[in-house]
Amino acid sequence: MTCALVVILRCVEFAFIETDAFSAAVGNLPKLFFVVTSSNLAVFALVPLVIILGISNLQMSSSPQILIRAGSGAASVAMSLKVSLVRSAVFALITVASGLLLVAARGFWTFGATAAVSFLIVEAVLIALFCTCCQIVMLFTWLTCASLPMAICSAALYGSLDYLASFSPALDHPAFYLGWRLTLLEATMPVSVMVYNGLRLLTIALILAFASARVASRRDLLSAGGGADVL
Repeated sequence: MTCALVVILRCVEFAFIETDAFSAAVGNLPKLFFVVTSSNLAVFALVPLVIILGISNLQMSSSPQILIRAGSGAASVAMSLKVSLVRSAVFALITVASGLLLVAARGFWTFGATAAVSFLIVEAVLIALFCTCCQIVMLFTWLTCASLPMAICSAALYGSLDYLASFSPALDHPAFYLGWRLTLLEATMPVSVMVYNGLRLLTIALILAFASARVASRRDLLSAGGGADVL
C-alpha cells in the first residue's frame, strides 16, 4: 500500500511541480532528483509513509503467534528487523526509481544508463538505511514504552532531525547530520564521503537494533522469572 502511495505522490508532483524548479539543476542528476525529492517531501510525506510501514512491524514484534514461532522476544525482534530492512529496501528503490522517472517525464533526462543505474543503487541504499533507522527507532520506543503514539512520535522526530537542524546555522553542518541529510548525493561527491555517510546510517541502525534486542532479551529473562540484569 505504501509503495502505491509513493507512486500516487509522484503523479501529484508531476501535475503540480513547476518547470522553473528544474532550471538550476539541468545536467546534474543528483540535483534533479532532489528537486523532486526535497527535504520537505521527505519529512512531510516519505517519513509518514515509513511510519506506516513500521507500525505493522510493531504488531509483528508483539504478536503471540510470532513469539511462539520465534521462540523468544529477542528472536521475534530479529525477525522484525529483517522485515524492516527488506521493506525499507523496496520502499527506497521505488522512491528513487519513481523520482528518476519523474525527472525524465518532465523532459530533463540527459544521462546515460550507467550514470542512472549507479545513482539509483547508491541513493536507494542510503535511503533504505535511513528508512530502516526510522523503523528501528519506532521498534525501540515500542519495546521500552509500549506506547504506539510515542513510537510514532519518536520516528517522526528522528526523521525530521536534520530538517529541523537546517534552521539553525550552528547545527546545519555535515558533522551533525544523523538522518535524511546523509542520503543527499552530489555530482562531485567523493566515493569516500558516500561510504562514510552510509556507514554513519548503518552504525545508527546497528546501535538501535542491538539496544532493541537487549530490551527484548531482558523481557524474556523477566518473564522466565530471572532476576539478573542483562542490560
